[in-house]
Order: sequence, then C-alpha cells, then structure tokens
Amino acid sequence: MDCAYQLSFLDCQSEPCRIGKIGQRLQDAGCTSMFLFQDFNSYTGCRKAEDENGKPGTQQPKELRDKCWKLFVNISDTCSGCRDGGIPELLEKVAIGSADSACEHVHEPKYSYCDEVQDVANKVHELCCAGADGVLGNADDPCTQHADTDQFTKKEVLWNIPDTCLTTPVCATYVRALADNVCPSTFMDNQIPRRIYTDCGGDIHELISHGKPCDTQAFLEAEGLKGSTALEPGIRHADWGTCFENYTSKGVTAGPYLRSGQRCDLTCSTGLCVEGAQPHCFSGKITMLPNGGGFFDYTPPMECKPQPVSTCKLPPNGGASFLWCR
Repeated sequence: MDCAYQLSFLDCQSEPCRIGKIGQRLQDAGCTSMFLFQDFNSYTGCRKAEDENGKPGTQQPKELRDKCWKLFVNISDTCSGCRDGGIPELLEKVAIGSADSACEHVHEPKYSYCDEVQDVANKVHELCCAGADGVLGNADDPCTQHADTDQFTKKEVLWNIPDTCLTTPVCATYVRALADNVCPSTFMDNQIPRRIYTDCGGDIHELISHGKPCDTQAFLEAEGLKGSTALEPGIRHADWGTCFENYTSKGVTAGPYLRSGQRCDLTCSTGLCVEGAQPHCFSGKITMLPNGGGFFDYTPPMECKPQPVSTCKLPPNGGASFLWCR
C-alpha cells in the first residue's frame, strides 16, 4: 500500500481519500466533469469539455492546467494505494485525461514530439517517484536519475526512471497514454524515455507504428543504400522487391516505401542469392536489420552473391525461393 492515510484509515474511507471526496475536489477545481462526483465523464483540466456536437474543446488557461496537475499528483500520492477499487480506476481515467496534447507543447501534430521535454520528464518524476510515503525527494523514492539528449530539441533532459512502474498503475497508465497519444516520437526516438515506456508495460511495436513512414527519399539517404534511385537500389544486381510500392510523395509516383515498423525484402537477379540485412523503417529512417533481429540491432546491408542454387539460402522471410535464386 502506498496511501499516506493507511495508518489511520486502513480502507481510506475517511477524508480526503473517500472516492466521493476525491471526485468533489477534482470537479470543484474545474479539472473534471463527473456525475455525483463519482461517475467520470471527462478530464477538463487541460481541455474544455466537448460541445453538443462532439467537437473537442479548446485548451484551458495555463493557470488551470498547472493547478489541476498539482491536485491530481497530490491525490495520487495520498490515495492511489487505497483498497477501494473505484479510486485507482478513477485516478487512471484522470491520468489518461492528463496525457493530452492540450497539456503539453507538441510539435508536428501528425508524428508528434514534445517541445518541452524537461516538463514531460518532470511530470513523470512527480507522478511516479514519490514512494510509499507520498513525499517526493527523500530516500524511499523508487526512481533512478539519468540524463539524455533529446533527438529533436537537442537539449539535455534529466529523466527519473521509475523502478517499479508496473506496480503503480496510475504512473504506468499516464506514461503509456502520453507516449501513445501525445508525443510518440519523443518516447520512440530517445533511449531513456523509450526504456521508461517499455518498463511501464508499453508495446514498443505499437509505438513505432505511430512514427513517420519511410518514403523514397528515406531509402535514398539510408546507410547501405547510397547511390539508389526510385527505380533500383544502389546494390549491384538487386531490385527493390517487396519494398517497391506505387504511391505519390513530393512528385514521386512510385518507389520504395514503408510505414514505420515495417520491413521489406530486396531481391537479386537470376543466379544470385541474398545475403545480409534488409530494410526496416523506424520513424522516417531506414535501418538495415537481420531477419529476426531486434529493432535496434544492425548487420551489414544485403548484397547479391553468386551461389549454386543447391546451396542458396531461402529468403529471410521464408518466401518463394524463385524470387531469390532464379
């Protein structure tokens, strides 16, 4: 249990950790829309409620956004360990509501990253690191500090990695919602936030799928594919194989293309066999990965080598051999 009131109120039924009181505190502050202070409708601490047509509300003033965040953290620190099952459920809904693009400065709405990354790191620290006593900054804080340079803003960011994220559902819910829905590129392209996301139960494959696709230009700029054109890769005797797709982007109507998280297979001319790694799209960048390798592994890029058909290896994905050794 991590409820600061557990010693006196074992079931947290007395103020301020009674569920009705929590709901009243949040609603009176303008942070939530609820029915009878218990039936959660929406979080309004960052964005006004939807209108009658379902149109998302506009961003709330910074003063209210900051006040609601502090109130949420305070309630989470003091009440998230209470035995009443309704309290963790309510706090997880508030955590998801707090992870909204109206709460953070976001760049590039389609493939978003957060501009104020230190603010994001500070919020993770405040919500996830107070420890069993609910007090941030003393010896029982279950977090480890690490510095990281953000790939987008180029600023150094001080992160605090929660050691027990999965055992604190409010923390885990907030981190996953923030990464999946607000600034996926921040958590995808930076090592420390990526680790926090996976430690909190996030699906790295799902996160990567939200990244930028790799168009023809990404292939032409990739290490191992220098000298390529839209019609053929810069590898002797190779063609684009399953990487080639008809699409339109920046005036190019056909060429290699992948969505983030996908792989494809280059193929070789008749009598030659594929060796080495194949292209993989990682948030707008092409990397060369071995079949069965992880997202962040690396082996030399593929090449076409002459081999007798009888000893030719099957394609990495187990496809039809005539595509590889014709």
